Amino acid sequence: MVKRLKHKLGNAIKTRKLNVFLLFLLFACFILVLSKLTKTYTKTFAFSTEITHLPQELVRLQGKNQQLDITLKAQGYNLLKYYFGSPKLELDYKRQVKVNDSAYIWSRNAGFSEVNEQFGKSIELLSVTPDTLFFEYDINTVKKVPIVLNIQTEFKQGYDLLETYSLEPDSVTIVGPKSVVETVDFLRTDSLNLLDVEKNISTRIGLKLPKAASQLKISSTQILLQGEVEKFTEGSLTLPVMVKNVPDGLHVKLFPKTVTVTYYTSLSNYKHIEAKDFLVECDYLSVSSNRQYLVPILIKKPKLVKNARINQNRIEFVITE
Repeated sequence: MVKRLKHKLGNAIKTRKLNVFLLFLLFACFILVLSKLTKTYTKTFAFSTEITHLPQELVRLQGKNQQLDITLKAQGYNLLKYYFGSPKLELDYKRQVKVNDSAYIWSRNAGFSEVNEQFGKSIELLSVTPDTLFFEYDINTVKKVPIVLNIQTEFKQGYDLLETYSLEPDSVTIVGPKSVVETVDFLRTDSLNLLDVEKNISTRIGLKLPKAASQLKISSTQILLQGEVEKFTEGSLTLPVMVKNVPDGLHVKLFPKTVTVTYYTSLSNYKHIEAKDFLVECDYLSVSSNRQYLVPILIKKPKLVKNARINQNRIEFVITE
């Protein structure tokens, strides 16, 4: 029992000594850091630039060599914030920037005092290089471009899309430099593959943005894709064949006089399909010495029919007066 108490007491003393040591170590580190931060340093930092108060009709183009290397003199704690992240400097369009036909021009002589104001009295600005910056610019323009759907759909047997896909929105408005906007004629959606589809489609798809998207404002970066899916069936009708461009005084007798048209439609529309909604026609002017027969063409079909075909592709005829 006594030995156990001595052991616990010894561990407590050791632990207390260790805590005291760590406390002194942390205090020493704090004093060291504090002494470093209170010293005066001269350091050069690379500042990215941002033009403020830019007129809405103008836009800055991305380019190279648009940063300023600025040498500062100050106590360490005043410079500490520039060591972390990417320091940025604002250049006032109205006060510091001149404009020519193709670029904004910032000069050290004209803008030094305004730059100096951004650092305050605790930091001394020693030098700024280069002495001139050129920023290419363009005029903002607006353009509306269509969206092109990139989709592969495999329907379950007996099912199909009732009409065409609906895109919301079906076009987007892009705003940006004229030289960039003019290169964009459409935006394509991300690829989408749908398999064994038997129900209505409703999903959001992102748009593939152009390489210069960072310079553009795009009204929407995704769309809502919708499609009504129904069960489909095949039907057929026997239709009369009409002939156009027959010369006056001639009568054309056809063999056969009718053709069979097979069509594809949804079950819900099947009962609404009528023969009067179709028109099969031949053109007499298509007859030549090399082709002594008529070719039937489906001129008209109802909107309710997804596709239709004529089962015969040749009509014989004789001419009577």
